This record gives sequence, structure tokens and C-alpha cells, in this order.
Amino acid sequence: MKTIVIVDDDKEFLDAISPRLEKWGYKVIAFTEGMKAIEYLTADMPPDLVLLDLELGDVSGFKVLVEARAKHPQLPVFIITIFIEPEIRAQAISLKADYFLAKPFMPSELKTILEAYFNSK
Repeated sequence: MKTIVIVDDDKEFLDAISPRLEKWGYKVIAFTEGMKAIEYLTADMPPDLVLLDLELGDVSGFKVLVEARAKHPQLPVFIITIFIEPEIRAQAISLKADYFLAKPFMPSELKTILEAYFNSK
């Protein structure tokens, strides 16, 4: 079973997407705080994938990405955000985010993206 970490300060979003991911066969670990996510993501065993919002209450999602990648350079990180400005996308690309998904999105779109990613590995 693949483990997906979701980092998003929107509790309603987490409550909506986590059960869907579990229904699709993923183990889900969710964080509403970036610093707690950093603690988890910089531990010895990384998850299979991270879904990461950029606007968190305590730290930037970019900080979470940088810290997680410093420990696990190959960790796949998919950015999920309402901020779709070109400079935000450019920064995500420069930090080597694996995918950029604009909110709101349809759950079926996320399912397709995840399946395609994991099937390519």
C-alpha cells in the first residue's frame, strides 16, 4: 500500500480528500501544520508521495518542500494550491516539484494523476 502525506491547513479539504484517497487504496497521513509535516518528512522513512499546499498557517509550503527534499531528494511532491500565478509555478518548478495541480480540482482528476504517476514507476 502506497503512503501519501497531505499537507494543507484547510481542515475541510483534508476531511474531504483523505477518505477518497483511502478508498482508492492509499494510506493517508495528513498534516495541517507545515512544521509538523517537516518533522515527519525528514524522518528516516519517507512516504511514497506528498500532496502539498503552498499556503500553510505556520510556514510556506515551499519551506516544507525544501526541507523534505534536503533529506529525501527523490521524494515526489505534488503541489496543490489555489495560487496559479506564473511566478508561483516557476518557483515550484525551480524547486523541482513533480506536479502542480490547481485547486479546486475534481477528485477524479487527482485519482487519474496519482494512478498515472504510480503506474509509471
